[in-house]
Amino acid sequence: MLFQKYAGTHMLRRTLGMLASVFLMGATLSVLIWTNLGTDPCTCMNLGISGVTHISFGTCQLGMNLLMLIVVLACNRRMIGLGTLGNMVLVGYVSDFFTWIWSQCLPPSSEWGLALRLIVMVPVLILFVAAAAAYMTANLGMAPYDCIPFLIVNRWRKLPFFAVRVTWDALAILTGFLLGSTVGVVTVLIALAIGPVVAWLGKFFAKYLYKIDSIA
Repeated sequence: MLFQKYAGTHMLRRTLGMLASVFLMGATLSVLIWTNLGTDPCTCMNLGISGVTHISFGTCQLGMNLLMLIVVLACNRRMIGLGTLGNMVLVGYVSDFFTWIWSQCLPPSSEWGLALRLIVMVPVLILFVAAAAAYMTANLGMAPYDCIPFLIVNRWRKLPFFAVRVTWDALAILTGFLLGSTVGVVTVLIALAIGPVVAWLGKFFAKYLYKIDSIA
């Protein structure tokens, strides 16, 4: 399986790369939240829960992933690794930290206007997707949220993975929207493009960052 194939290869390099990647994901995610043009489906859902419960986004992110982790551990614990914990803990709380920084030194995004927010969003979104690709390519496990579609396809093999993943993301987006989270252009772009972009960038990171010949 992809997550286990290189379990003993360049472990320190991959661990450091994973930690740097999830930190960058959290930092860039905070900017995407600030621009208020939407986020990835999982964040959209957890931001909605955060807004209703008045619990910090990082804690909601961790809590929801812990609930999903129980399901993953019961079904296929081989999908879980150090990268799973890094994603669960760091992304949300790093995002909370930088969101606090932006609130101290930047005016609300609504005062910047749509054009400027779009200008800020584009390079930050590219960095976020690149960080996600580096995180996934490290092959140290994935977030429980991302594991669930794989578990569904493994259980019902006739279901196409693309359809399952899109449905899963759509349910997360709908949940976030109903709870008051922003659904915008970033949400759509990530939902549709992150798979192909991560696969393309993953080959680059595997070869030059982690020194892995192939991720196939």
